[in-house]
Amino acid sequence: MSQRAPDFRSRVPEPDLDAQTYREQRNALYPGVHGGFPRPEQVGGYSLEERHAAYKDAQNQSTASRNAYEGRANQSYDYVQGLPKDEKDYYNNVTQSFVPKDHAILQPLARKYADAELTHAQLREQPFVRVPNLYPTLAKQKEHYEYIADHYAQSDYAERQYRLHSDYASEAGSTARDLYGRPVPKDAQPYNAPFPGTEPPPGHYSTTMGNALEFVMVEKKPKKGRKN
Repeated sequence: MSQRAPDFRSRVPEPDLDAQTYREQRNALYPGVHGGFPRPEQVGGYSLEERHAAYKDAQNQSTASRNAYEGRANQSYDYVQGLPKDEKDYYNNVTQSFVPKDHAILQPLARKYADAELTHAQLREQPFVRVPNLYPTLAKQKEHYEYIADHYAQSDYAERQYRLHSDYASEAGSTARDLYGRPVPKDAQPYNAPFPGTEPPPGHYSTTMGNALEFVMVEKKPKKGRKN
């Protein structure tokens, strides 16, 4: 399981000093620089403006990929929640709240989302680690530290979603259909016990529709007698 965010926090400890000490350290490291980035000659020729432009471009890409994934995921989830109750229960419980065809659509979107967030986090981390006291204030330094951790966390999340969609995605060209006539997860095997009533085990899909009314239990309350 991807653990990029915890790995980052372990690899790069959060700044642990007070604001005045941070400011004094920065003034000593970069004389004459009171705001903005240190000059290239103060950091071995490293152009922070160029690095900033690179991760800003990566930020745009990660935002676009996240919006594309979340927009389609919300649409696909809402579709299942709008189905009749037995169908909704089936896909919520058996294929994790998405129909397999939508898992197949979401799989590459999640892959792109995970990769874009990882690239963004790495581009932000490089100057942060290479240049001590990079930002003008301790508050800004801590703020950007959290930005890096958050983008690693977003990448972790998207990676988990990619694996989820990979597990339940239908296969293009397959003619196998579940009890509701929809494509089934790749390599899933038929399970003939009726649903509602019995859920298929992992790696299987239901083929037989049961009578939902048979599985609804109504509790009958005793009638109250007339009081004298």
